[in-house]
Amino acid sequence: CFGDVFTYTVTVNPLPTVTVNSETVCAGQSATIMATPGSGAGSDYNYTWTVPSGATAPGNVQSFSATEAGNYSVVITNKATNCISASASGSLTVNVLPTAPNEANVTTPYTGTTHQLSVNAGTGMTIDWYAEATGGTPLLVGNKDYTPTAIHAGIYTYYAESRITATGCVSSSRRAVVLTITKVPLTVTADNKSKIYDGSVFTAFTATISGFVNSETSSVVTGSVAYSGGATTAVNAGSYVIHPEVSGLSATNYTFAAAATDGTLEIGKGDQTITWSAPANIVYGTLLSATQLNATVAGTGSSATGALTYTPAIGAELAAGTHTLSVTAAATDNYNAATATVSITVDKANQTITWSAPANIVYGTLL
Repeated sequence: CFGDVFTYTVTVNPLPTVTVNSETVCAGQSATIMATPGSGAGSDYNYTWTVPSGATAPGNVQSFSATEAGNYSVVITNKATNCISASASGSLTVNVLPTAPNEANVTTPYTGTTHQLSVNAGTGMTIDWYAEATGGTPLLVGNKDYTPTAIHAGIYTYYAESRITATGCVSSSRRAVVLTITKVPLTVTADNKSKIYDGSVFTAFTATISGFVNSETSSVVTGSVAYSGGATTAVNAGSYVIHPEVSGLSATNYTFAAAATDGTLEIGKGDQTITWSAPANIVYGTLLSATQLNATVAGTGSSATGALTYTPAIGAELAAGTHTLSVTAAATDNYNAATATVSITVDKANQTITWSAPANIVYGTLL
């Protein structure tokens, strides 16, 4: 006899396959670790991860962010079949960061030219230069030396970042490198001046500015020099100090410290002018008087002129003939002495004869 016949179907599902990516990052960065099933959608599977010591297990996820170096292994289970894959692994390599460059600030006086900045780069490292402490576009890549375009006096800050050439990893911070271009001191010297006494104040002061660099001239200076000292009010003959005041001057690349140099105003004595017309003839016996000795004197300014002294003096009696009269105007604080001469003619005088008529005489009386 025969019993019942049963038919059984056995389904053999394939084992899932999976791969895990490997990544390389620099310290402080993260990488995405991802399991990629051989077929189907990622959501069709459950994920069991094994991570390096120190890393946080990500749980049942297809991908996650990782920062810990080491191997990351996964086994996936097909949700529909419960089939489990063989373990697959990838690795995360974390490269070290270089140290920031050493500080290398530069302080230099203004020259009108550029200045090179330099920092040290360790073995296997190079330097990238930036205008910002973070972010930004490099000013110069791959050189420990950088020459900025700044030439004027001021403080300029640049940032040097170390980079390992083999890995591309950069220092966690940039080193500030400060270029300080100092102003150059200029010397202001009051020019010496001279004039002849005229009773007025001198005003045409000038000064010379020296110490420029890069073939520059006073055209780069704005403002004007003011003046103080005795010379600014002096009117009388003598020597006076001219002091230049530089507070009104300015320049982008220069200073005007108290390095001003005094000058001298020399006021020389003026000349006196004597006016004296030749006197009319006199007759012998006429004494010299103010009629003949009548010279006048004038100066170049308002101060008193010198006293007049005549030779011969008033009251003198001159013999008949032609004589030279002279006058001297005495020197004063503001005037030089002056002299002048004129001629005078002394005519001969007439003689007067006095003779009374004699008394009568008798014939025969001799005279």
